[in-house]
Amino acid sequence: TKQSPSTLRRLVGQAEKKMEQLNARKDGLTAQLSSAGADHAALAKVTTDLASVQAELASTEDEWLSLSAELEIAEG
Repeated sequence: TKQSPSTLRRLVGQAEKKMEQLNARKDGLTAQLSSAGADHAALAKVTTDLASVQAELASTEDEWLSLSAELEIAEG
């Protein structure tokens, strides 16, 4: 479906905000990973959470790239 430039700009902005939030969460988890030390249960949980955030971030980045390209075409 073809979306208007204003809709695409809004969606690009939402994707950018989500990427910022996910990057902040990833940074927090990375810090937790460093401080978990030898607590294997904590390490396992943080590692799982980190993988999930990284996957969601990659998906959001792909969405952002797609929307940005579509916006560029729509704006000529």
